[in-house]
Amino acid sequence: MANAKEIYSEVSKHYCEVEVPACIIAKSDYENSKERERKHNDKWIQEKVNVIDVVNHYASNAKAYEDGVKFVFEGAENKVICDMASGYLRIQNKASNKHYRLDGTLTNSKKRTHFKIKRLEEM
Repeated sequence: MANAKEIYSEVSKHYCEVEVPACIIAKSDYENSKERERKHNDKWIQEKVNVIDVVNHYASNAKAYEDGVKFVFEGAENKVICDMASGYLRIQNKASNKHYRLDGTLTNSKKRTHFKIKRLEEM
């Protein structure tokens, strides 16, 4: 069975190469995502994560699905929400809708809750 990195990489490649050119809504979502990346990547890149470790820790036995520009690993208590265009993720607690920081604290803040996904060669 494929791991979270393999699944995410395959789906995001398909999204960027096939879905974005073929769909005006996907193209708009993609462009908005890339704009967010241009604005915030310097902060996100400070806390890079291994998507396999994050999914295993926060959303083990997750069901995985696409949701627009996002690819979601949904576990019993949390969702790991990955951006397919910009390569970052957030970890959301389903009960509170708050997001986790890497130290495990839940917060409503957007600060330190976006994490750049490591490339395969960085893992």
